[in-house]
Amino acid sequence: MSDALDQFKETVRSRSDIVAVISESVALTPRRGGREYVGLCPFHDDRNPSMMVYPDRQSFKCWSCGAGGDVFGFVMNHDGLDFPRALEQLAERAGLEVPKRSRHRRGPSKEDRDRRYELLEWVQAELHNFLLTAREADVAREYLKSRGVTSEWAKTFKLGYHPGGRDWLARRTAARGTFRPEDLYAAGIAKEFSGRPSDELLFQGRLVFPIRDERGRAVAFGGRVIPGVEYPTWGDRKYVNSGDNPLFPKSRTLYGLDLAKAAIRRPDPHRIAVVMEGFTDVIAAHQAGVTNAVAPLGTAMTDEHVTLLKRFAERIVLVFDGDQAGRAAAGRAVEKVLAADVDVRVLTLPDGADPADFLGTRGGDEFRRLIEAAPDAVAFQVDDSLGRHDATTPTGRQNTADEVLSTLAASRPDRRRVDAVLATLADRLLMNEAALRERLSELRSRSGGLNRGVVSHNTAEPTHDTDALPVGRDDDPLEREVLASAMHFPALFDRLRGEVGPDDFRPGPLRGLFEQMIDVAEIEGPPAYELLISQLDSRWSNLLVSIDVEAREKRLSVHATNTDTGGEDAPAADDRDRTETAGELPSDLGRAVAALRRRRQRDLFERSKGQIAEKRVADGDVLDERMKDLLRRADSIRRDRDDAAVNA
Repeated sequence: MSDALDQFKETVRSRSDIVAVISESVALTPRRGGREYVGLCPFHDDRNPSMMVYPDRQSFKCWSCGAGGDVFGFVMNHDGLDFPRALEQLAERAGLEVPKRSRHRRGPSKEDRDRRYELLEWVQAELHNFLLTAREADVAREYLKSRGVTSEWAKTFKLGYHPGGRDWLARRTAARGTFRPEDLYAAGIAKEFSGRPSDELLFQGRLVFPIRDERGRAVAFGGRVIPGVEYPTWGDRKYVNSGDNPLFPKSRTLYGLDLAKAAIRRPDPHRIAVVMEGFTDVIAAHQAGVTNAVAPLGTAMTDEHVTLLKRFAERIVLVFDGDQAGRAAAGRAVEKVLAADVDVRVLTLPDGADPADFLGTRGGDEFRRLIEAAPDAVAFQVDDSLGRHDATTPTGRQNTADEVLSTLAASRPDRRRVDAVLATLADRLLMNEAALRERLSELRSRSGGLNRGVVSHNTAEPTHDTDALPVGRDDDPLEREVLASAMHFPALFDRLRGEVGPDDFRPGPLRGLFEQMIDVAEIEGPPAYELLISQLDSRWSNLLVSIDVEAREKRLSVHATNTDTGGEDAPAADDRDRTETAGELPSDLGRAVAALRRRRQRDLFERSKGQIAEKRVADGDVLDERMKDLLRRADSIRRDRDDAAVNA
């Protein structure tokens, strides 16, 4: 991020009070005289308020599900946004103009965007009101009734209707006098015809589905022809959606997400997103009580759709018609989602059923049972392929294996997913896993898969998810105490680095954070919490806040205990300054550092013993130079360990 954007980010942060931002969606109650606030966590099914908001640190932390971070992290998780869009949303809220380089290329100005949002909201209301009240809309209301859509759900989804005539909406817009013709064109509402604005073809005589972003703002429209209505030959396509534009990027917009995201987040028992094929399927699902349903818009599932849903869901279930076309579509979708680091299932409905019809006749409970039982994407592909090949013959099994392995070679899953797929194939097809791995390498070479990030089993695995923290545990109390103390006494960080290094931490997020602190210290200065939260990528904010909040709660608890008992160990307000001036590690940090060093010596000793044991197994008790060196090293490590224990 450039210096200008860094400064802008901090300006947005300073003008976005986290209590005010969170209060817009969560009821907060002050505690401890306003030093902290508590509310129901929106990121899990919270029955007792477990989310704390800390105004002085501008952070939040849920003590039940572990969610936490700064104001950017809350908006990203709550609204399902990436960092640039969260920054833009908070900037708009604060009345700030986002620097041009961070905006969508050739995107509209803030004033233009605001005008288009206002226009789209007005159009949504006009079309919806016409559907509900106009006699000319009887045909649309009858069609909805025939499809089992109640008036309540038509209102929930703000369905609309556009009468015949190609400029009805354009004339109403002009009569209102608020919007310019170019606003209509840019928003996909109209196009120029004979020098005048003319309504887009998708509107005329069609049932209209407003498309909203995850924040509930109208961004586009879709239109469906109504059986029995005459359409000009140029307007008889069954479904038409608004064109791609800065407010409506089809590849990362999902119909119904604004209504579904709360249900998707509910862990009952999994946070599941159900992906349908179209508008009416989504409405039928919500009406049947399956309110975690969404749909892509005129396009197949994209990587961006999967990335968006991963912010809300831990499992994605793709639902397709049960006919041959539906199974073919499901097969094409598997390759797209196989690389995603998320549990993806595929459901094709029985007896060739259409989802909306199935929900109308069999109900939401039966549909949810099928959702829970939906097979893994790979298992689905194996079953589908076995249905087309003779699994009793070597040729049939090899053809099935090649279909699945070709999908694997063309996508980019990480090594864990590759290993899982190969194990599944070997088990289902009674084939040798090593032979399957060799065949996969051959298919990768043919398809150029190695150049797309898929690597052989014995090479280092590249990181595809740039938002991922290092894999490993982040609950080591000793390591967390060292990191918390380092943030509390940042001026002593150089001294701390002389005592411990990254190798003293277990592989994982805590070691990664220590390495990040080293980088910040070398470039920006002592890594205090305030500097780290502003300098590090947003993916670190949850871990930073979690460590900081736990340490502060611990200090408050110790202070309260010492105050109650008249002890002299309660931390004075200037303890931090006196300790840093003296250049000494505070007692808690000193003990934690010593414990880390003892752990390092213990690990080295155990490794030396292991090497000695391996050599004895291989060579017997031969006292050669190699064995002598191992014994000397083990004895030296043991003496260092014992000395450290005595000094502690």
